[in-house]
Order: sequence, then C-alpha cells, then structure tokens
Amino acid sequence: MAAHLETWSKEKIRAVIRVLNAKSLNPTEIHKELQSVYGEHVISRTQVYHWCNLFEAGHSDLTDSEARERSITATSEDNVKRVDELIRQDRRLKLHEIASSLEISESSAHRIVFDELGYRKVSARWVPKRLTDNYKEQRLDICRELLRRSKSSRRVHGHTADTGGDFLGYDVTFLDSIVTARVTQGWLEKYGWEILPHPPHSPDLAPSDYHLFGPLKRELAGKRFDDDEERVDHVRKWLQNLDGSFFREGIYSMVRRWQKCIDRLGCYVEK
Repeated sequence: MAAHLETWSKEKIRAVIRVLNAKSLNPTEIHKELQSVYGEHVISRTQVYHWCNLFEAGHSDLTDSEARERSITATSEDNVKRVDELIRQDRRLKLHEIASSLEISESSAHRIVFDELGYRKVSARWVPKRLTDNYKEQRLDICRELLRRSKSSRRVHGHTADTGGDFLGYDVTFLDSIVTARVTQGWLEKYGWEILPHPPHSPDLAPSDYHLFGPLKRELAGKRFDDDEERVDHVRKWLQNLDGSFFREGIYSMVRRWQKCIDRLGCYVEK
C-alpha cells in the first residue's frame, strides 16, 4: 500500500473535492478517496458534503471567506434552516458534526438546535423538545392498547410463557439475516410475528434505540475498519456473541416503558 501524503492544506483538499465532485462521485466516495490518500484524519465527511453542496451551487472559491460572507451571524435564518435539514437527514448527528458542517462554533450549533429549533436528545436521537398534544395522544393510545394486549396474551414476541423459551428462539439467525425488507418480512411471516404499532418521534419506546444501539456504539468506539464489509462483519459477530438474555431484557422492558409513558401522560420516558 502506498504511503499517505502527510502534508496538505484545506485549499488543496477542497480542490480535490471539487474535481471528484465534477466527476460525479458522491460525498461518501470522495471522503473514502481522501482518506486513502491523506489518511483517516483528513477532513470529516460532513465537511465533504458541505463543500460538494457549495460547488454544486456554483461556488468556486476555496477559501473560508466565502462561507463567512454567506452568513451575517452564526444563528441566521439560513443556518437554522440548514441545521434542521441536517437533523432531519440524520437524527443521530452530534453537535460538533453540525458545527463542522456549517463552519460555526459548537455553542452556536447548540443555540440553534435547542433554542431556535427546540430539539432534544432521547435515546441518542434528536426529537422535538416538546411533543404536541396530538403526538402525546398517539403515544398514550398505542401504549394503552399494547399494555392491554400484553396482559391478556400469554404469548409475547415469540416467547411462550408456558415453556419459558427464548423470546426469539432463533435470535442470532434472525438478526444475522436482516439484509433487506423482503427478507425481514419473510422471517416475520415464517414465525408468525406481528409488527406492533409505533408512535412517531418515539425512540424511547423502540428497543433498538433505547437498548441495542448504546452498547453497539460502545463496542465500535475507537475501532477502525478498512471498509463497510469489515464493519458489518464485526457487528454481525458481536450480535452472535450476545447472550439471549440481552435481547429478552430489551423486549420485556417495553412493557415497563409503556406503563411509564401512560403514567407520564404521553411524555418521553428517559429510563
């Protein structure tokens, strides 16, 4: 493998981005090309997206002055709109990534996200800071119905109370086979699993958000992978090595969260 180029400037990197963008490479592909030449500590992928958007809008200046001139203040109406668009595209963005993408300070990004847009983090996702009465009512209706069904049914999510079997039975195989919506639908039909209703803006009621992604994030922290295939393989092996009780705990905690949501009149359940 050829050695990485250790010296580079922002202007040089932006010139490369402009060329690759003109060749119709998408921002993710451009970021991978940059990392292959300049190393993994080259500019972030959000910055690549930012400059691709600028070039596609007709900008040609490679310096920072152009970005500064476009905004009179960091919390301008334009920046507020752009932050909202970024969050809607990826509700797991971190404040420093938002700040980097817009070339503003983290304190300005914090002001826009919390004060201007009214977002907050629940289960590592950006959600509306204050749920509307309509959203709360939807959460209450769904939680009441699911709680009623959980108390009246002896079979919940593939777990048979009479036998004490694992809640998935084929948990590793199932998780290892989630590759397309069609395949997933096939598994659901094969084992007779029902897709439960889920209210909008409610990661606090989804086991994947409140139970799975936190440990997965800690597992991946600090690790580097050569490509997506290696990353997927690592996650698959991690899932296969998890004890069935881990998944069982996440599923069964839904009942407790349904009740807490009802007790809180539809408001978010933090823990």
